[in-house]
Amino acid sequence: MTVAALTQAVGPSHTFVSIFESNSEDSTPKLLAKLGEELSGNGVKHRIITEKTSSPVWGYPSSPVRIKYLSDARNKAMEPLQSNDSSVRLEDYDSYTKVVFLGDVIFSWQSVVRLLATRLDHDHHHGESGNYDLACGMDFTSTGAVHLRLC
Repeated sequence: MTVAALTQAVGPSHTFVSIFESNSEDSTPKLLAKLGEELSGNGVKHRIITEKTSSPVWGYPSSPVRIKYLSDARNKAMEPLQSNDSSVRLEDYDSYTKVVFLGDVIFSWQSVVRLLATRLDHDHHHGESGNYDLACGMDFTSTGAVHLRLC
């Protein structure tokens, strides 16, 4: 799995994986359980939550409803780093300095490693220093069309 390869490249002791998934009607929860087993076997700290919610997955009545749903999902995933509840928050939460959000987009672990290093390394391929705070993903439809996500 690409996430497992990414954690190995970054280093299991430098990585915490937090996943919040809701309302999947396919095999996603089973695949995430398998990922959890693989992460445990590789010594990667993680928290994976899968749940059914009353929020709609598609067909939001308005953009604000969709934005709230997505921000709640993001906040759920960030709880181990931000919660005031010490039973939820990681003991070493303040040692993590970078956060990578992955959604339902195609990515390569090598690209994420490069992104993580851009503030430290000179980009010899493009002749410029990397100084990125944010990179946006792309969605590919079944017809091959690309939809850029606004950042």
